[in-house]
Amino acid sequence: MRNKTLLTLGLAACAVISATLSFVDTGLEEDSQPETLRSPSTVQAARVLHESNQSEMPTMKAEQARDLPYSGEADTSVYSKSMSNAEYSQYSVYGELPKTLAGTAIPPLYLDQEGKLLVDDSVKNFIEYFLTAAREEGNARVISRMEEYLSLVLAGQAHEQGLQALHNYLDYRFQLDQVVSREQIVGDGADRLSALRETLERRRTLRRDTLGEEVAEAMFGDAEKFEEYSVNLMAVQLDESLSLAEKDQLITQYEGQLPERIQQRVRYEREERTLKRQIETLKQEGGKDDEIFALRSSFYGESTAERLAFMEAKTDEWLSRVESFNQSRSNILASVMLSEEQKRQQINELRNRNFNELEKVKIAWQELKR
Repeated sequence: MRNKTLLTLGLAACAVISATLSFVDTGLEEDSQPETLRSPSTVQAARVLHESNQSEMPTMKAEQARDLPYSGEADTSVYSKSMSNAEYSQYSVYGELPKTLAGTAIPPLYLDQEGKLLVDDSVKNFIEYFLTAAREEGNARVISRMEEYLSLVLAGQAHEQGLQALHNYLDYRFQLDQVVSREQIVGDGADRLSALRETLERRRTLRRDTLGEEVAEAMFGDAEKFEEYSVNLMAVQLDESLSLAEKDQLITQYEGQLPERIQQRVRYEREERTLKRQIETLKQEGGKDDEIFALRSSFYGESTAERLAFMEAKTDEWLSRVESFNQSRSNILASVMLSEEQKRQQINELRNRNFNELEKVKIAWQELKR
């Protein structure tokens, strides 16, 4: 069991590290980026587009942007600057946000007690938020939107800081795919681990060259610590010279080097993996519903344990109802007299007649778990 635990941790770490090597740190794939995103000329085009529209800008001062309570340390920041999507659409010369961002909220930007912009991961999140619309609107337009937004919600030194952070971050993004690529992580075992360490170090260096040490640490410090932890976890898994006790000791040591909030997340995920293995064993043994409920109640709370028990329950009565529904649905789908729209409508009506709202969620959940 302990060997299986270490293997699971190693595979999880490998998956995490692989995900972090995508071109966009928050999720866009390297090979899906438009060519314009890789060219500094995009920034210049965006600036020209932005400046050409300034004369049409509706009259709104940065002071009019909402001041929202800051959720971080009280002595670090006193308020944030943000606009609702409706407010932004009213004042933006580019109109409503693109459809890609529909139903979302623009991430807030935070100012300290002296009115200076906090250039940390909140700025990174703001930039990446707009860049997710690059495929829809083009990079020049989304960059112009960001420059415009900064002029709407920030003033003075904070505005200058925002523009500088934006352009430095875009410079980092332009260079990233030239320095880091998942295709560079080749080989097996120790060779793959060595290539991974080298790749992560190149990315770390690029961040500091383009953003500066302080900003790079503020934007990526916690993520880099977690990456280092994940790589060390992989190294422990690959080291056959270590005993299980030594591996456990090293894992605990590396976990203790993480920031506290990441420690909590790592510890929770580790304990949850252990819980799921225990529950899977009990399910295979059969007749252990009470023990499963007790384990889940202890970990998640009684309310969540009750919901999971309801979702998993497969009484004879429930299975008979589901079988009847599936047979009727199959008959509808097989009909050549109905259009696709009519089939969907009749299946929905069938589902509504046979199940209440909670049961509809349950049947969908059980289908996904097959």
